[in-house]
Amino acid sequence: MESDNQITCEKRSYSREYKSHQHEFGQFLFPLQGSLEIQTKGQEINLNSDYCFYLPPNLDHNFRAIARNEFLILDIPTRYLPGDTSSMYIRLDKQWASIRYLLLEEAKSQENLSSLNKVSIISRILHFSHDFINT
Repeated sequence: MESDNQITCEKRSYSREYKSHQHEFGQFLFPLQGSLEIQTKGQEINLNSDYCFYLPPNLDHNFRAIARNEFLILDIPTRYLPGDTSSMYIRLDKQWASIRYLLLEEAKSQENLSSLNKVSIISRILHFSHDFINT
């Protein structure tokens, strides 16, 4: 993440090698192509296009992708998050698929938007998903 105060929405791909880290921001992962193996202290999942996953700040996690992949990633500074969040493995229903679509459109046009507009758009999405983050 470029700045502790900047929300980042971008496409990323992952390698076959296991990587391990944590970050000081929350992160939503939306699969666009392929899948990603993710391991946390309490979970082992194979994230595919039927689901999205939320990683809270400071959660150690291992990850790797076996095949060609692309993910839409939303990095969220803690100042935009509710007080205490936990990881979530969420089935992509119509609402979450719509969120993914809006974020994908954001990623496509992010160079054309000011930072203020990005924060406003993504803050609305986060407000919508607030109930899911706290469960």
